[in-house]
Amino acid sequence: MNVLNNRIAWKQHYIGQAFQPNVQVQTSAACSGGSLATAGNFVAVGQPAAIGAPSNHGLLIYNAATGAQLAKLPTDAAVQSPPMTYTVDGKQYIGVAAGSTILAFGLW
Repeated sequence: MNVLNNRIAWKQHYIGQAFQPNVQVQTSAACSGGSLATAGNFVAVGQPAAIGAPSNHGLLIYNAATGAQLAKLPTDAAVQSPPMTYTVDGKQYIGVAAGSTILAFGLW
């Protein structure tokens, strides 16, 4: 969302798992952890549970202006919190809770 003109800048559509008869799957593709937009022009969001289940979890990083995916940072479980960012000695990090683990990734 461009807050200067109140227009949608880009959208990311998440598509759930393909239908499989007689198999229970999560059909929604909710991003329950929330998202983070930074002054560094990126947006971080946990990969929707239905997309990543059960073994493809990650934290997705997008270009804030274009919506292009810049990176997928691997997590061992679904992201369950909004991402946060902080700096140490001038280097930016992003932190997130995934499962019962708190993860931190150094950014470029």
